[in-house]
Amino acid sequence: MRTFFAFPNHWPLRVRLIILFLLIAILPLVFLMQVFYANSKEMIVDNFTANTKLSLEIINSKLDSVLDSVEENTVRLYADPNIQSLLSRSGRDAVDIVTFNNAMGLINTIKSRKDIYSIEIYDQDLHIRAQTQEWVLHDNGSLANAAWLQDVLNGEGKTKWVKALPNGGGHLLLVSRAINDLIAFRNVGVMLLFFDEGEIRSIFTGLLEHPLQVIFVADEHGTVFSSSREEMIGKPLTEFYDLLPASAAGLGQSQDARNRYYYTTNEKNGWRMVNVIPNKMIEQKLLQTKYFALGLMMIGIAVIVFLSVVTSKWITKPITSLKNLMLQVQDGDYTVRSDIYRRDEIGRLSHGFNVMINRINEQMTKIVDEQQQKTELELNAMQMQINPHFLYNSLEIIKGMAERQSVQTISEMTLNLAGFYRIALSQGREVITIRDELRLLDNYLKLQSMYLEHTFDYYVEVNEDALDCKILKLILQPLVENSIQHGIKGLGRRGYIEIVGSVQDDSVRFEITDNGHGIESGKLADINRSLAGSGDRDADSYGIYNVNRRIRLFYGKDCGLHYTSIEGEGTTVTTVIGKIEK
Repeated sequence: MRTFFAFPNHWPLRVRLIILFLLIAILPLVFLMQVFYANSKEMIVDNFTANTKLSLEIINSKLDSVLDSVEENTVRLYADPNIQSLLSRSGRDAVDIVTFNNAMGLINTIKSRKDIYSIEIYDQDLHIRAQTQEWVLHDNGSLANAAWLQDVLNGEGKTKWVKALPNGGGHLLLVSRAINDLIAFRNVGVMLLFFDEGEIRSIFTGLLEHPLQVIFVADEHGTVFSSSREEMIGKPLTEFYDLLPASAAGLGQSQDARNRYYYTTNEKNGWRMVNVIPNKMIEQKLLQTKYFALGLMMIGIAVIVFLSVVTSKWITKPITSLKNLMLQVQDGDYTVRSDIYRRDEIGRLSHGFNVMINRINEQMTKIVDEQQQKTELELNAMQMQINPHFLYNSLEIIKGMAERQSVQTISEMTLNLAGFYRIALSQGREVITIRDELRLLDNYLKLQSMYLEHTFDYYVEVNEDALDCKILKLILQPLVENSIQHGIKGLGRRGYIEIVGSVQDDSVRFEITDNGHGIESGKLADINRSLAGSGDRDADSYGIYNVNRRIRLFYGKDCGLHYTSIEGEGTTVTTVIGKIEK
């Protein structure tokens, strides 16, 4: 992150000034463009909303005319005396030919309208009594089994738009109405009128402005009766859009991630007219507006760039001169001086440059002297360092002399001490294998056993799969030393120390147990709290706190030490470290 922000500091000052001027000019321009764009977006959306609502009102008005026309024609068929007479007579043989011809004359007259495809008249026994030449297959050819028929018969002679039917390359809308006797007001038949859906679609076809825009009409149950998308007709609205069926009159709108929905409800029959505006339409308008704003901004930027170049050159010319002088100093010429005399910041910078050169010349001798003193101190420090090989060689000489003098105990102690320090120093490495840590521990235990005149026994058992795992150096030795000093020493009976190690999942666990004095319960609790990081440290136990801190820093807070003890019987310290195989 620091490198990122420091990178422009390597640019020439003139470039940075040009960039600064551009930023000062561009930021307001960008802000103004954003304001303009935001306002334009709101205006465009409002304009779309207004135009769409107006188009819905036009569609609703024209749809009213269509519905009124269909209603008028069904009333003419319903009230025609010839059709009433035709349906009131029982049996086909009782039909008067004049009455039939007159009835067919009215039917053909209504059918001659371009929006009416076919008309069928059935009597109360659902026998066909009159029909136009165009036959439409519906309800599997069985009107009696039609699911919608009972609703029509119970509709008190009202006109009902039933459903959409596919017909060739388009659709027909089935309109039905029960025919009741005008005197007895009993049902004498039912009419079926097949209306061309294309007549409704033609109302809004000219209003489509985008290939993805959709206008459709759905009935009060949510079934699409007419749509600019042919595949929607006759299907539930919910298969295509997440809109509820029509519920109330008035204009409304909603939107989702892809579209905006504007809709209104026809007050006469509860049909909903929906205009689906894809967001891409609005985005295209916004894109045009954005390009216009960008064009204006580019012109402004071009003017600002020209002014920035001229201004930056005027400002940076004396600075460039100072830079060239500094490059000469960088090449080792400390005799140069600046001849820029001005009263502004650049003039003060020129004066400061000259003062700096004088002080550099004064300091060079002093720096050389200090460097010589520093070199001498470093040489002295190197001479004071201990050479581990000298220590090993000295211990080997002592061991050899002890053997020649037949002092076997001193020889063994020297050998163990040499082995201890060889692993303890381990060429400066902090991490060694558990195998090497156990060798170091064995050397230490042998030294302590000889020192305490063999007053204790010890036993070490570590699983083979743990021996090559890595461990921080000098982790186990301080814990064993603590067991000897505070547990075994001065015990009054033969002491015993047991070291057991094993691998458990992703960790290695050691248990160091002694049969020593044990720890008083209150002090034991204080030790464990301190090891967990929530208590004060005991000065007598500094070694184990140091080991615990090293473990937690290296392996994590889930690792560390924990003590259990019974006063007078002994103590066990459990050590958990992370498993590191390489």
